[in-house]
Amino acid sequence: MDSVALMEMLLPAKVIVSLAVSVSGCLLCTSTAQQQNKGTDNAKLSPNNYPNPDPPMSLPPVRYEPKTIEEVIRMRNGRGPTTKKTHGDKNIEAHHRQQVPVKDGGKLDELEQRTHRGEGNHTRHNRPSQLTSSQRTKEIREHYKERGKEYILPGEGI
Repeated sequence: MDSVALMEMLLPAKVIVSLAVSVSGCLLCTSTAQQQNKGTDNAKLSPNNYPNPDPPMSLPPVRYEPKTIEEVIRMRNGRGPTTKKTHGDKNIEAHHRQQVPVKDGGKLDELEQRTHRGEGNHTRHNRPSQLTSSQRTKEIREHYKERGKEYILPGEGI
């Protein structure tokens, strides 16, 4: 039995099933929530393929898959997984769908900067925001901390 089959057998369905990166024999794994989205309408949406205006709240949130351990660590620290310095206009930013706070049933989508607020996408923010600047910052920080917990890093065990 290979290690992937063993993990799938031992772990609860919501925890881990697919491998994203192998580093020194250790695994960086993703949650099944992303696997379950395949085949749904959300599968067409991605950090660089997102409609303007925003999609309906009924669709699941758009998620970026971290590519490195450093990206997961950034998320666990409440920051976006990438930086403008390393990724330019492909930097991942959190976007409050329809400018609605998460605490009020809103969703945070993880979008590339050019998709979020780049040229031609300035109308994405044409609605009055229901968030104050401090609410926005707090919700984004908490969002990334929670997202960072979805990944197991080398040495953390399973």
